[in-house]
Amino acid sequence: MARQRQRSLPRVWYSAVVSASTQSALPPVGDVVAVAFERFRATLPRCLPFSLLAVLLGQWPSVYLLQGGESLQLFAPKSPGWWIVMLLASVGTLWCWLVVARRQWRLDPLVVDIREATRALPRALLILLMSIGVVSLGALVLVIPGIYLLVALWPALAVSLAENVSARASLDRALLLVRGAWWQSLSVLVVMLVLVLGFFVCGAIAAFALANLLPMSVVTALLAAFFQPFVTATGWAQYEALRERQASSSASNSL
Repeated sequence: MARQRQRSLPRVWYSAVVSASTQSALPPVGDVVAVAFERFRATLPRCLPFSLLAVLLGQWPSVYLLQGGESLQLFAPKSPGWWIVMLLASVGTLWCWLVVARRQWRLDPLVVDIREATRALPRALLILLMSIGVVSLGALVLVIPGIYLLVALWPALAVSLAENVSARASLDRALLLVRGAWWQSLSVLVVMLVLVLGFFVCGAIAAFALANLLPMSVVTALLAAFFQPFVTATGWAQYEALRERQASSSASNSL
């Protein structure tokens, strides 16, 4: 019974904040961010090691270039070895994100989260590739469809993890959830990005103050490790808000 109660905690966080919202209506953006921050705060110790690992993996390609004496410029020619390192680092970073998401969504043991994140990795890769393809196609046709799809497909990874459906079904489900809630989803994304930017500004100020103690690169890496779980928590909070809205709407229509 205690284990079952633990696993329901994320839903309790959501309900406690948005219970005052009207049926079939999305909660205010501030409420979604509040839910995200509460989940971020409560699960940070569980997520931080994998978030730090994701930051280290993200630095691996740059370290490879420096060790090989290659140019760090974005469009400079890269060796085949760098492309292999880049591929491995990207896949490893995505795996870390999936573990972090699992650690925030279900309070399962670490072994279970690692196993399920590993199982979800191929599907998550396919979701990202399909999303990039669809958004790029929309941007090539017209800029506005690309922007719309970029926001509308945001919940796809959360859908995949929470509902355990295929990549195609995750994209379809994300589009369905965001239908009629695109502007609210965009607002949550914008607020999240502003808060993350604020974290980095505060970090830069702290880095200058602690310049004699910690290098700027170390402070930046630590900030990145902290904000990644917040980004994931915001995605979960928005997914829950969208799912709750659809469930309430379906219940109203069935009456």
